[in-house]
Amino acid sequence: MSSQSQFKNISLEEYTDRSVVVRGETRQYKEDLKKLGGKYNSRLRGEPGWIFPKSKQNDIVKFIKEGKRLVSEEEAHAGEARTLEWESKRNIEKKTSSSSNDNDVLIDMIKKLTQRIDLMDKKLSMLMTANNIKDNVSKQVSHKKVVKKKVEESSSDDDSSEEDEPVPRRRLLK
Repeated sequence: MSSQSQFKNISLEEYTDRSVVVRGETRQYKEDLKKLGGKYNSRLRGEPGWIFPKSKQNDIVKFIKEGKRLVSEEEAHAGEARTLEWESKRNIEKKTSSSSNDNDVLIDMIKKLTQRIDLMDKKLSMLMTANNIKDNVSKQVSHKKVVKKKVEESSSDDDSSEEDEPVPRRRLLK
């Protein structure tokens, strides 16, 4: 049920069997709609609006058709000021909560990264330790091969001359 009106930017519609809704550019008529007994609801089917019991339908139709305000200019301005104040507080709360949520997310990310870095550091030190052990073993093995080779060479050279004495053991270990 849509109504032609003096207030052309708002309309009255049937919402359920027991309720009607006023929709459109209702912000400037907020105080009037409150005075008529309406409740604003942003989650109505379709779009937001002011919900009323069906018993208020005749009063609402009269208000819309006559185009006559039910509240004074002072009351309307006071209501608008309250709305603006409420919206600014709400925006500040949203920013604060979202920034604290952002901070929590960042802190969690930093903790996870720190844990991963610690784990990588442990693995790297284990790898380095394993490589050092491997290098030491290979150095010892190669050192033994050099010593063995020198010993073999010295024993084979004994036949050729007495002047070619084997390298003293002390020099080989250095």
